[in-house]
Amino acid sequence: MPGCFLCEAEKLMSILANNTGGHRHDGGFIALMCLLIVFISAVIVAAVASLTVVQLNATRKNVDHAKAMAIAEAGTDYGAGNLAGNSSYTGTSAPVTYGEGTFSVTVATNSGHATITSTGALPNGTTARIVVKADVTPGTLNAAIISNGKVTLSGGAGTVSNPANSHIAHVYANGNVGNGGTIDGKGWTHGSISGITCADTSYPNGRSGAPLITFPSSSDLTSWKNNLITQAQAGGTISGFTTSGTKTITSPCYVNGNITVNGGTLNVTGTGVVYVNGSVTISSSTAVMCNSAIFAASGAITLSGSAQYHTAVGTVNSELVSFSTLVGSPQNNNAIVLSGGSEAYTQGVVYAPYGGVTVSGGGYLSGAIVGGGSSALVSVSGGSQVCFPASMSLSGLSFPTGFPLYTNGGGANSVTTKSWLEQ
Repeated sequence: MPGCFLCEAEKLMSILANNTGGHRHDGGFIALMCLLIVFISAVIVAAVASLTVVQLNATRKNVDHAKAMAIAEAGTDYGAGNLAGNSSYTGTSAPVTYGEGTFSVTVATNSGHATITSTGALPNGTTARIVVKADVTPGTLNAAIISNGKVTLSGGAGTVSNPANSHIAHVYANGNVGNGGTIDGKGWTHGSISGITCADTSYPNGRSGAPLITFPSSSDLTSWKNNLITQAQAGGTISGFTTSGTKTITSPCYVNGNITVNGGTLNVTGTGVVYVNGSVTISSSTAVMCNSAIFAASGAITLSGSAQYHTAVGTVNSELVSFSTLVGSPQNNNAIVLSGGSEAYTQGVVYAPYGGVTVSGGGYLSGAIVGGGSSALVSVSGGSQVCFPASMSLSGLSFPTGFPLYTNGGGANSVTTKSWLEQ
């Protein structure tokens, strides 16, 4: 230490004085003085070097802590993103590699509130932690397309917004999104996005890899389906039918058998649930005018040859539901198909809980598409459009537990930060 070195210098001076004996011996004295100067210089250099090492170590620790804190911040974004997509998300099961280190996240929720704790770590053992307190608000449906599988937009097809260019016709998918179409909104996918033009950013900021979207369980879907059947049967049961003229059914109503309408008009009056225990095939410019809130079928629903499905004037809430398990291409191998210039002005939700949806050949759908099959394909092609209206409302409709509802920012929940603590 510098103090000890000074003690040694004092001793050296004493020796110097004693050795001179009061007599001046210039040669020896100068040599000793030089030795003393060298010794003191060495003491100063050692002290400065020691201080420099301390300062360098402190700087290195500050830099490492800043790096760990940046990694922890990335972890809070990761946790909030997963919580937005999944209300039951509790955190990472293992450290997630990010930059020069890893982060680990825990999420605790309680009555609309959440605590997100993220710890960033470097390989040298440096850690930093951020604790975020947030409010969690359930979202409402705000996407033109939501798919548990893939989404393809091709041949000039895509999503559009109403009002035009308001960028609210988002696409959220667990599978890949691609094939050259356009999205007038956000493109969020757990897979990858290729060849797609997004009016808004992909997740997050142009990248894929969004959190997985959670969908209803098999038991939740079965319970919901049985509930719809019960509501429909309360209004009476009729047999399936085939017609090319005008046919009227009154809801609630349970139809035991297929419905085939080839030209003409099918009027659905009343309110409530119409459940078809079979398939529904509408073709050859048939017009379906439906005043019912929910029109569901156990089999596939197909509209082709410029067929039209309209809700009643002033009705803005409706559901067109197929429980078919058809999931992919070709065209007629999906649970719900609109083709050949067919139109569905549902102003509501077109929902295939187990399957996929196809809109092709210049088809047009006003509302939202939800494809729930894990290997489902939602395909929009041939200049077809899915128009998402700002006036979309879910009031009066029925959905299974776990149905993927979304906020403007994407995600089942809106996660709003209330406090931020760095440790």
